[in-house]
Amino acid sequence: MKKTIDHIGIAVRDIDSTIQFYEKVLSGTLIDRYVSEAPGVESEVA
Repeated sequence: MKKTIDHIGIAVRDIDSTIQFYEKVLSGTLIDRYVSEAPGVESEVA
């Protein structure tokens, strides 16, 4: 059976700066942005 990675979570201090880094340096694309039900938690999907 082939093993794959579904997703990886990374906690960061500044989500906006991190998104810019992934978009500009790593050529990533933001797919979705939402606020989790956990207080103070925002999630970004790239």
